Amino acid sequence: MAPFTLPGRFTTSVIALMPAEALESHAEATVAEDLDADGRIDLFSIGSESPPILHLNRGYGSFISPSKYAKDIFVGEAHQRPASAAVAGDADGDGANDLLLGDAEGRVTLLLNGSLALRRTDVDPVALTHHDRLRRGIALVAVRVRPGRGTLGAELSLSDAAGRVVARRLIGAQVGVGCRAPDAAIFAVREHGDYRVELRLSDGSTHAAQVACAAGGRTDLVLPAP
Repeated sequence: MAPFTLPGRFTTSVIALMPAEALESHAEATVAEDLDADGRIDLFSIGSESPPILHLNRGYGSFISPSKYAKDIFVGEAHQRPASAAVAGDADGDGANDLLLGDAEGRVTLLLNGSLALRRTDVDPVALTHHDRLRRGIALVAVRVRPGRGTLGAELSLSDAAGRVVARRLIGAQVGVGCRAPDAAIFAVREHGDYRVELRLSDGSTHAAQVACAAGGRTDLVLPAP
């Protein structure tokens, strides 16, 4: 697909990569985020006239709606209501992105993502699916930022051994929390090895730490170091 025809002009192409029910739904907005902790960007579509639909990225140019085949993907009935707004983020600090939904009647629903918290560690890896094996080997890096000058608007970054930034998190960006200390940021690392965590405070100062990520492990850091 060539997105450009002439400089300053665009063409529009529609490719049916979605399940048929997705094309027939009344989606008004879509959140693009990794929702099953496999490193691929998934899609969560919402609309004011139909329940949300989750589309998981299969990694080879197509998406699948897992709730069509596994009815217990979402627990409870709250997710079946239409939604007019949605945002993704790690609300419970387990390294997986959760979903916060709101509707026109003022109801707010938090959908907690158990992709990492409910990983199977008591089963022979041979008996697991490819995605379950992938999630089982994910390493977690939890970084708690000590409150102080420059915390509001600070940024955490995670870089691999080659110096490539693989993840970023904003710390203290929500002014509505007042003087409350920021929560820990959780990085889910799929490629194991040595990494560098850097904290850049809004006053320009930086603090860093090295961490070795092993399969299934967890590292807890505090920056700036005490």
